[in-house]
Order: sequence, then structure tokens, then C-alpha cells
Amino acid sequence: MSLHLIPLAAPLLLLVAAAVGLLGPGRARGGELRLIEALSVLTIAVAVAAVAVLVASGAATGVLPIGRGIALSVRLDVVSATMLLLVSFIGWVVVRYAAVYLDGEARQGRF
Repeated sequence: MSLHLIPLAAPLLLLVAAAVGLLGPGRARGGELRLIEALSVLTIAVAVAAVAVLVASGAATGVLPIGRGIALSVRLDVVSATMLLLVSFIGWVVVRYAAVYLDGEARQGRF
């Protein structure tokens, strides 16, 4: 597996975080909030790892074959790594803000 596929882990982690929030309707418990925030911080770590791969091996395209001639490709270059870092950080800020701002709201988990 190519190291240039590391950026694919970031949206997968955020999808898991969204699923955790959706599966617990109503007020989010402390453990759920900590898990969601930990997943968003882990997304920042994935972005930093992608930058490290970019520095170590340069820009490249990673290809993930899905099957029957279909593949998913990810381009890792300076612009995409910068955007991944920025979006990951802003995502963590939003998750953290929402956890504090919506504390005690009836539909906090869904948000």
C-alpha cells in the first residue's frame, strides 16, 4: 500500500465521528464527546503525517483499486497537504466549539 494514501484516513475518521454522534440521539454523553474530539484531533495527526510523507518522498498520486476497473486516486502535493491541515484544524475547532456551546441541548448528539 502506498504511503500517499494516508490522506484518505482523514475523511474516514470524520465519518466515524459523525456516526458516533448520529447513533446517540439526544444529549451527547461525555464519553461520546471525548471520542468525537479525539477522532478530530487524530485527523490533524493524519494531516501532519501526510505532510511528513510529502516532505520525505515528494508529490505523488496514490491509487487505491476498488474493483472491476474502478480505482480511487489521491494526489498529495503542497496545496492538498496545506488544505488538509487547514480543514482538519478548522474541523477540530468546530467540534470543540459545538461541544461547549451546545452542552445540554436536546439534539446535541445529532449536531
